This record gives sequence, C-alpha cells and structure tokens, in this order.
Amino acid sequence: MKKGLKLIVVLLAAALTTGCSGPKYVNDGSNVYHSYWTFSFGTVRHELPDVDASSFRKVNSWLGRDKNHVYYEDKLVEGADPATLKAKKKPLCADSKDYYYKGEALHVADMGTFQVLRMDDSHLWAKDRQNVYFDNMTISGADVGTFQVIKPYEAKDRMHVYYFGKPLDGADPSTYTIMDGGYAKDNRHVWYYGKLVEGADAATFRAVGSDGSGMDKNARYKGCSKI
Repeated sequence: MKKGLKLIVVLLAAALTTGCSGPKYVNDGSNVYHSYWTFSFGTVRHELPDVDASSFRKVNSWLGRDKNHVYYEDKLVEGADPATLKAKKKPLCADSKDYYYKGEALHVADMGTFQVLRMDDSHLWAKDRQNVYFDNMTISGADVGTFQVIKPYEAKDRMHVYYFGKPLDGADPSTYTIMDGGYAKDNRHVWYYGKLVEGADAATFRAVGSDGSGMDKNARYKGCSKI
C-alpha cells in the first residue's frame, strides 16, 4: 500500500474509533435528545417532541418510550402503545395492535399472521392473511397466496407486477423479466425504471451493459428514448 493511502486509512480508522459514536438517546432530566455523530457536522442532536423526560427509557439506539409515547429516533410514533412496545429489526417495531415502519403505522389487518417478506433501510414488503404491504401502504387487490418479491422495489402475484407498491400497467407477471441497466420486459412491453419504452420490440429487446442502454431489432435506446 502506498504511504499516502496508508496514512489516510490509519487516520480514518482513528476517527472511527475515537471521534465517532453511534446514535443514542441523551436525557438531561428536562429534555431528551436523539444524538449521533457525522463527519460533516460532528455531534448532531434532535430534541424529542412532547417527551416526559422523567419516565423516558431507551429500548435501543433508535427506539425509545416514555409513559405516554413511543419514539422512532427523534420522531413521535403516533398511536403506538409504549406499554406493549417491542423492537424488531430496524426500522420495524410493533405493539399489541400494529406494526410500525420508520415510525409510521402499517395498519396491519391480522397481527397473528403478519410476516416480513423483505426489508431494508429503503423499503419494506410484508403480508398477513388478508393484505400485502409496501412500506406504509396497503396494496389493494394483491393476491396474498401468490405474492412474491422480485427486487427491493418490485414484486408480483398471479395477476399483477408491482413497482414501488403500485401495479405496473399492462405487465404480464408470467413473462415479466428483469434485465440490467434498469430495464424489464414481458412478452409485449419494455419498461425502464417503471416507465414504458414506447415502440420497443419486446421479443428482441436486450439491455446493453448496465448504464441504461438497450437495443432491439429496430433501434438503440438510452433509457426510454431512441438514439
């Protein structure tokens, strides 16, 4: 390793181990803050709204509660019950009556059959016996029994393909295929990040690399546009 690069690595490691701290709650007796460290601004603190500092207890670094409320980081989780609160994998938590993703209620229809299909810091797919959920939205009309997640923002059931939780107009789930570079197609259509590529020939269309270029027997494309 070159000396200059080695020095940068050493300094970065030192900063991470001595100058940084993970997110945490700070209670000064009158107010409670969610605190975290950034390279750009150093320590950042956000005050929790309408908090009762005397009864506040942290659940973990991103979830807390007082006698009246639940907090996701510094956000008040409307309607959540602090007495029955349970932390799941971040950013999901639950109480006796509902689940909450990033501090927003899912309005789960059947708590006993609720299951996470896929979740990360960007998106949640979940279902219960009655409904399918994307982030904090219930997907109306989704078929629970055949529903499957394809990518973090794409899924399908026997009737529809879903892009960011909404049906992709005209898509055939039985022939829907994801390609490189943001493209997808079925036996009749081609899409680029959920937008129809007008005039593209689905039978011969293929992505060319991963930079949003594609081609069919008639033309070349960049994104949705012919070039």
